[in-house]
Formats: sequence, structure tokens, C-alpha cells
Amino acid sequence: MDRNNRFGRPSFLTVDLDRLAQNVRLIKKRLGQGVDLMAVVKADGYGHGALPVAKAALASGADSLGVAFVEEGIALRKAGIKVSIVVFYPDFVERAPLFPRYNLIPTIIDERFGRAYVKTGQKLRKKKTPFAVKIETGLNRYGIPEEEALRLTQSLLNHKGTELWELSSHLATASEEDIEFARLQVKRMKDAQALFEKAGIVSRYTSLANSGAVLDLPEAYFNLARVGVLLFGYPSRTAAGGSLPARPIMTLESRIAQLKTIGPGETVSYGREFGAQGERVIATLPLGFSDGYPRHLGNKGWVLVRGQRAPVVGRIAMDAVMVDVTDIQGVKMGDRVVLLGEMGKEKITAEDLAGWIGTSAYEIITRMGVRLPIEYTGKMARKLGLSK
Repeated sequence: MDRNNRFGRPSFLTVDLDRLAQNVRLIKKRLGQGVDLMAVVKADGYGHGALPVAKAALASGADSLGVAFVEEGIALRKAGIKVSIVVFYPDFVERAPLFPRYNLIPTIIDERFGRAYVKTGQKLRKKKTPFAVKIETGLNRYGIPEEEALRLTQSLLNHKGTELWELSSHLATASEEDIEFARLQVKRMKDAQALFEKAGIVSRYTSLANSGAVLDLPEAYFNLARVGVLLFGYPSRTAAGGSLPARPIMTLESRIAQLKTIGPGETVSYGREFGAQGERVIATLPLGFSDGYPRHLGNKGWVLVRGQRAPVVGRIAMDAVMVDVTDIQGVKMGDRVVLLGEMGKEKITAEDLAGWIGTSAYEIITRMGVRLPIEYTGKMARKLGLSK
């Protein structure tokens, strides 16, 4: 679906690319000399639009890109992105030819896939067939033991033109209050790196640090940090106390489509879970859970109207959110409403929304569904031709 707001839909996302650029610069400064930054733009740029985010991040100092699946990398290549793109998650052997065809770097954990990848690269007469290998250090999601990884790497390097582009692993607790396990993973990664070097193999990059590690764990930097959610302003502070003045770049806003006065005892929305204790003024907003606004925020969430907080009442519907605006003076149809972002002195962050329903900021910002159009703002957006 076209995510431009060419028809002026009243519910839409705004993404401030100047803030994104500033966040990238802050991260680069924190990493320091000798550590490259991979901007992670999987899940449609964490809901912000993968291509605009990738362009803005690269223009601001990011060195390479990371995605989850090969389709995401192909889309970036077809849009003209030329830098190195690593696909994080191991894939199936029948899809191996897609990687050299689109100059994407696969993460390999089994030799069958590796052989198929190299074979296609040779057929296409690729001068280089770079690959990444993932070490298991404790997350126990994807990854293989270091000895097995070494044998796999040695086997692949026997083929002409192959290059170990990245030796990687992933942290399990980098944003948690107790980071001792993360430190153990750093040690395991250093041990794996030493094992490879003893065998005469030096990868171009060794990568363990994620967003949380950028804030809390400098020893995890190695020479490449893979940073996703921090690009978008979360978390600005971790449970372990690390901080960076990164700022959220996304705003979700809508407008009041209807105002209705209900009397005592009347209810709002499906299931009649909100009942009025007295006369109340209810505003209806034209968006719902199919736009990514969490259904569980019914009777828990807040929005901003005329610079003041107003509670969400009743169940969130597929296409409607109801808000009690009784205590806000001068409200009228068409008024702007901010569901995520700032208005006057008030603000609602993805961390606020997540806290109200017991989830994570990651889930909030990535779930803003494909129906919501995106408007890009700032000098960077104009530079990239994304706004006037």
C-alpha cells in the first residue's frame, strides 16, 4: 500500500529525519574511532519506512545496513542502495541464490546453504562472495558453537573469492538492569575471535553490540555495532543506567471526527466496558487497531488534545478510538489529536504506551500498520526529496 499521504488522511505518522540524523551522530560519537555503525532497518525501518530511514542514516554517517530477511534487502537494492547489506537471519538452501544475485551478505550457520550461496556466486562470476557467521554466545535463538563455526568458515574460505565479512553474535540482556550475563557473552565472543585468529582467520568485522550495548557496554563494541531501535530514539536510558540524549522521531496524530454527549449509565464501544458516571463528551478518532494502535489501550491509554491529556475509553475498534474530552475546554470537531508524540508541554512516548499495556517500545513503533501514511519532515527529508 502507498504510504504517502497524498489524499490527506487525517490519521498519519510523522517522521522527523533531522532527529534521526542527530541520533545517528550521537551514536557515532559514542562509538568513537575504529567502530563502524550498521543501521538496522528491518521491519520496514521499525515502522518508520525502511528506504527513507536507510537513506537518512547513511547520509548522517552510518556505514552499512542490516535487515532481517532477504526480501527486505532486495527492496533496498531495487531502490538503488549500494552499501553493504547484511541479512541477519539464516535462510533456507533453496533461497541461497537470491543473496549473490542482489549482492546481499547472508548469515550462514550450515554448510549446505553456504555451498549453494558460493555456487551461485561463482555462476554469476562474482569477484567476492562475502558472508557472515553467527556464533552462539547465550541468546540461543540463532547461532552455532565456535568450533562448528570455525569448521564452517574454513570450508567456505576454501572456495575462491569468499570472504568472512562478519563474525557476529547477539546479546540477550544488554538493556537489562543486570548486565553480568552480557559481560559473559562479551568474553565468549572474544574467545571465539581468538580461536579464529589462531586458525589464521580474521573477519573484516566482529559484531556483538546492539542498541542497549551502545549505552551500557563499551567492551561489546568490537569494530562494528548493529543499532536498530536507538536510531529511532529508544531507549534513551536503560535499566542499567546508560543514557544518550537520542530523541523519538515518530509522531502519530489524528483529528476528531465526531463529538457526542452521552448521559449517565450510557456505555462506549464493544463489550460495554466503559460506563459513564455522569454526562460525558466523547470524541471519536478515525483510526484503530488495524493501524497499529494497540487494542489493549482501551480504558488504559491517553492522548493529547489541545495540549492536555484525555483518557481513551471503551475498547479500541478496528477503525475507531474513543476519547473522553469532557474536561478539556473548547474542543471541536476537526481538532488535532496526538496519540504518540508531543503537544505543547505534554508528550506521550512509545515507552508510555508500552508501559500502559505491558509490552515494549519496539512492539509499539513497529506495529503502526501499513494503512497509516507517513509524512517525512526536516531538512534531511527535503535533501532526500521526501518533502517539499
